[in-house]
Amino acid sequence: MQALLVLVGALLSPLLGLGLLLWLAHLEDTLPRDVRRASTKPAPEPILAIPVRAPVTPVVTVPEQRTAPEAEVAPSPAVAG
Repeated sequence: MQALLVLVGALLSPLLGLGLLLWLAHLEDTLPRDVRRASTKPAPEPILAIPVRAPVTPVVTVPEQRTAPEAEVAPSPAVAG
């Protein structure tokens, strides 16, 4: 089993090396374009304040307190004695 793993590793290592080499070549080819894109346009100015209209506050009127009905104010005859 260990010999099989060594054989598979030996067969895959050149392919992995070729893949790494092709990826690095791609990065080298695209490097000038990436540098140009990063250096030509500066970052936009930050937004420090957002203008907002003042909210219109509605006029709130609180109704007056109503009086309690007569039945709730009068004491009951059972408690009065």
